[in-house]
Amino acid sequence: MSFFMGLAEGIATGASRTINTVLDKRQEEASAARKFMMQRRIQEADRYNADMTEAQEQFDAFVGLVGEKNMDKAAQIMKGAGSSEQRQELLNYLTAEKRKNKDFDILAAYDFSERKAGEFGRDDYLRTLVSDPVKLAMPASEKIGLGLADKMFGEQPDMAAGLMPFLRGQKIEGFTGAKARPGAFSEAEEFERAKQADIISLENAQLQNQKLMKEIGEIGALSVSQVKQSFATMVAGGLNRNEIPASVDTAGNVSFQLKDASANFNEIKDAYTSALKSITEDAISTKALGVEGMRSILKTNAQQTLNYAQASLTTPRGPEEMVAGQMYNTKKGIILYVGTGDGFDEDDYIVVKQPE
Repeated sequence: MSFFMGLAEGIATGASRTINTVLDKRQEEASAARKFMMQRRIQEADRYNADMTEAQEQFDAFVGLVGEKNMDKAAQIMKGAGSSEQRQELLNYLTAEKRKNKDFDILAAYDFSERKAGEFGRDDYLRTLVSDPVKLAMPASEKIGLGLADKMFGEQPDMAAGLMPFLRGQKIEGFTGAKARPGAFSEAEEFERAKQADIISLENAQLQNQKLMKEIGEIGALSVSQVKQSFATMVAGGLNRNEIPASVDTAGNVSFQLKDASANFNEIKDAYTSALKSITEDAISTKALGVEGMRSILKTNAQQTLNYAQASLTTPRGPEEMVAGQMYNTKKGIILYVGTGDGFDEDDYIVVKQPE
């Protein structure tokens, strides 16, 4: 009997040690998991509370701009604005717009999705505008024996469950943002006025160049600096017209800055080629082309333009395919054509770049 009693006691002791080992491992893993979960839930709760506080302040400010009865439209404007930072920028802009113009109707500047009046409340809109906190579940253990221990001794309570914030309101399904109507704000109006001003500025530069060329043709003498300034002003006008900010210094040099030159290459090329064509045509029509020094200045202008236009130059079969003020590839090199299309004498072109 003593043998069997000893065997039974040994089996019981071994089983107890196994269970204790399993429980120890389970407790260590569960403790680490709970610690991780609590940290993550604290972080997520902090994020949610901060986002909700900011959204509440912004929402109240938007409602203040459009009126309590238009709470739904205030929420749609916020939704359409995008991120929290973008909502704040829009709020600042609309507030400033309202101060500048007391008659400015914010609601008339947007297209809204129609909803029933009073269908939803403040908490519902805020719940919809702010992302709910992420619910992080306790990682399940895959270690052998832990499932048995859970069944024998019960699952450990989720101590981190109370850390998540209480969510008020309901998510509004299909809630979309308001869309601003084009040209509704003074900023858009100012942009259009600026664009028109750029067009007028370019037209004035072209008229001034015609006047300058006529004076040169009549007097028979020219000012190199004036012609250089005239060409640069027309280039800058073309750039500004294409929404590329440009300026001309007192020496007649064009300066402009781009974030991505390749994206605006065609606009730059068009500004230079248009200015070159305009100044060449004016020089021909006013007989200023024959004034000493004019051909040299046109050559300089063409060389500046060549930096942007060379890749697009064509090779004509004869002068009948050439247009005054444009550059071409020929056997004589790259030339600026200044003729009338009747011939191809030395007076009909200016060599801009010798053949290679």
